Amino acid sequence: AGAFWPVFLSFLVLEVNVGLFFACSASLRSQYLPGSLQASIMNIFRIPLNMLVVTGTKLTDLVDSKTVFMAISVWFVLAAVLQWMLVRAQATS
Repeated sequence: AGAFWPVFLSFLVLEVNVGLFFACSASLRSQYLPGSLQASIMNIFRIPLNMLVVTGTKLTDLVDSKTVFMAISVWFVLAAVLQWMLVRAQATS
């Protein structure tokens, strides 16, 4: 009962980060992918995304929820760093 607020605030932080991630990825997608090929390229990248979803779901059966949350948080941070590197590489070229 006492863990409601930390869990709720963590959920809100996660939702904000997910919203920022999707906004950034949409912006980057429009810059780097030609419109005629965008759907095909994005469908190819859905395969590893679905693998991450399955892995995260399976982790809930194997380890505690705190560990799963940390693993998924690491995935989001990794995605943010990779996007930042892509933007920085384009800015220097």
